Amino acid sequence: MATLWLVDPTALPKPSGKARKISRKPLFNLAGLQDAIHEGALGDDDVLLATRGCNKGMQTLEWAIEDLLDCIQCLCSADHRGAHWCENGAGQWLACDAYAIHYDEKRRCRSSHGLEFYLKFSIDEDGSLTLIMISTHLSH
Repeated sequence: MATLWLVDPTALPKPSGKARKISRKPLFNLAGLQDAIHEGALGDDDVLLATRGCNKGMQTLEWAIEDLLDCIQCLCSADHRGAHWCENGAGQWLACDAYAIHYDEKRRCRSSHGLEFYLKFSIDEDGSLTLIMISTHLSH
């Protein structure tokens, strides 16, 4: 599978001070990620909940990894909220894309009447297909 990175991750400026914003443009090929999920190339075992906050968010939502992947498959480019540097809970900085989507959990689809969910994730730089989740929660 080709890389899902749209930019060279080694060329990104590292975070400094409180500056965490990388870009307004996505770092990852969303359609490629969604295809990998749909085709089964990225499944439950390929998702890492990297932070305590993400684990807590998943528990609060009562979501399994399958629920998270269903939500990601409903994202579109208009949901993108920017690219940011985020800590993974182990002191490592990861370049992440952030998305917010109005989503109906019961019907598992986009919905203007659904609650707004916030997702922030990265993908391994080494070429493996590992989705690294930093945040999964209702928007504040």
